Amino acid sequence: MIKIITGKRNCGKTKYLQKYMEEIGPCDGLLSLKVFRDNQFMGYDLYHVSTGTISPFILCAKEHSMLCEGDRLLGDFVFLSSGIERGRRILNAALQGHKHVIIDEVAQLELRGHVFYEVVLQGVRWQQGEGQGQDLPKWDLYLVVRQSLVDQVIDKFGIKSYRLLEIEGGEVIREGASL
Repeated sequence: MIKIITGKRNCGKTKYLQKYMEEIGPCDGLLSLKVFRDNQFMGYDLYHVSTGTISPFILCAKEHSMLCEGDRLLGDFVFLSSGIERGRRILNAALQGHKHVIIDEVAQLELRGHVFYEVVLQGVRWQQGEGQGQDLPKWDLYLVVRQSLVDQVIDKFGIKSYRLLEIEGGEVIREGASL
C-alpha cells in the first residue's frame, strides 16, 4: 500500500513518522531533519532510518554561496549532490530490501524529474504490481508530501491506490483512501 503523509509546512509530518516507525515494523528509507545553529534554520540533513546515520542534504543558499558540480538550486535552497547520491543509494537499497520504505519528502524537484524521482517512480510501480514478482513479502511505501503538492504527486507518478494521512501537530487528524 502507498501511504501519503501530508499536511501544511511545519505541521509535524516528519515528527509523526519518527514516532510511528516503531509501530510499522522493519523499515528503511530517509527522513529529512531540520538543522538549526544558534536558533537559525540552516537546512536539512538526511536521516537513514535503518542505520541512524545523518548526512548533509539541503542548505540555505544564503549560507552556502559556492555550488559544486551536481548541486541543485531551488529557491532559497541548495540540494547537495553528495546528499542526493547518498539518498538515492539508500532508497534503492531500501526498495530492494522489500521492507516498509519511507521517503521524506517528495516535492518540487521530484515533480520536475530530479533528485529522487526515479526511486519514487520505481517504488510506486512496485507497489502497484508492475515489474515485481508475486511471491515477494508485503511492504508499504510511505511518501511525505506537502498538502499543496498531493494532487500533482499523484498525477506525476500515476498513483492509482493510496491511503492519505493528514497531519497536524505531529498527529493524524484525517485519514482517507482512494479506490
